[in-house]
Amino acid sequence: MRRANLARTLTGIDVIAIEQTSGRRVGELLAESGTSDILDGHVALLGTADDTVLTSDPEDIQRLLDARSVSATLARI
Repeated sequence: MRRANLARTLTGIDVIAIEQTSGRRVGELLAESGTSDILDGHVALLGTADDTVLTSDPEDIQRLLDARSVSATLARI
C-alpha cells in the first residue's frame, strides 16, 4: 500500500540529479542564504515562480528562494 501511495505521489514530479555544475551552484546558494541542507538547496536552485514547492521546512526553502529572488509558492507537508 505504501508503494502505491508513493507511486501516485510521484506522478507528475520531475526527478533531476545533482551534477557537478549544479552541485557547485547549490554550494554557492547555501553559502549566500546561510543554510546547509544540500537537497533544499537543489530544490531551490531548480524552483521557478510558477512552481509549488512541497516541503516540511518552508523557512529554509524560503531563505534559499529569497537568495535567488524567486517567489515560488510553498506548501508545508
